Amino acid sequence: MACTGGTPPSLGAAARSEPSAPRGETLVVSTHTAIGPVAASQGHLVWESVPLESAASVPTLRDRNLTTGKTRTLAAGVDPLFGVAATSRFVFYARSSGRSTSLIRVSHEGTGTRVLTGSLATPIASRDGVVAWGETSGGTERVVASNGSRHWLVATMARCTPEACYRLDTVTVAAGGVIFTRDAIGVPTSQVVRRSFGSHTAAVLDVRGDPQPNLVPSSSGALYYVLSRGWYRWDFGAARPRTVRFANHPVKELVLHERRRWFWLVRHGCTVRLESTDAGDGTALAPPRRVVRLGAEYGPTCQQLGDLVWAGGRVIASWAIASEAAESAHTDVGLRGVVVATR
Repeated sequence: MACTGGTPPSLGAAARSEPSAPRGETLVVSTHTAIGPVAASQGHLVWESVPLESAASVPTLRDRNLTTGKTRTLAAGVDPLFGVAATSRFVFYARSSGRSTSLIRVSHEGTGTRVLTGSLATPIASRDGVVAWGETSGGTERVVASNGSRHWLVATMARCTPEACYRLDTVTVAAGGVIFTRDAIGVPTSQVVRRSFGSHTAAVLDVRGDPQPNLVPSSSGALYYVLSRGWYRWDFGAARPRTVRFANHPVKELVLHERRRWFWLVRHGCTVRLESTDAGDGTALAPPRRVVRLGAEYGPTCQQLGDLVWAGGRVIASWAIASEAAESAHTDVGLRGVVVATR
């Protein structure tokens, strides 16, 4: 795999020009499987079907051509914990074996399968045609970004310095560049690192008092939570981070920020819903009622979020809908998966 360490004009161009997400509200409905990681690109929707209880099936990667309506299986035995991403030409997914995880690239037609790394260390991140991930090799950590054809070495760092050792944790892609966190091992000071698409160097911010800051995707830059201090945003173009004030709500979890919109996961027992706030106005996002009613034929249901991504001005969410009785019996009878897209 060829990587370059300089300015990546092609990646920045991809982030600006990727076409809109597919239209329509309900995009996929599956039976007897949940739907976990999901991604969208020009003309394609990609998702991983995931059994919750059954050992008779394995997590499977699927691709739907939105022009022809044809759905094909690209791979089986994938690892949904590491997510999925898509560009206009390729799909990126992970497969684990023992203690190692490989990042694999394949075309939407299922051809040209290629292992990009055998030492994937973080879930895959993506935004508008740019895909990024972290990998480790011995005592070296690397973060790489790609548009499918060209790869860019965002950063390479020693895992240990004379002061501390670190572990790559989360990678995100913003409109202006790539961000990642390095969790501290044995010390209380972690790091948030960012590099813009037009920069030759990465900027490193020490986060004191929290060895594991929580980084969530944001279109603006780094958005992260520091233990006992709250949320901070370090936007591209801003020299220093600033605090973000939210009302304290113990059942709400911030999961995504896009321009003026904030997306929260709200828990109610075994069911969650998405709440989107824009300039103070709240809107609830949920699976279609007709799909929920299908799962309800076996009794009261639990609704769990599989994934949430932003593509071309639309939010795309995947859900698992299971009856409480089936969950208690550890079966996938009546399990439904659904992907919805909402403005």
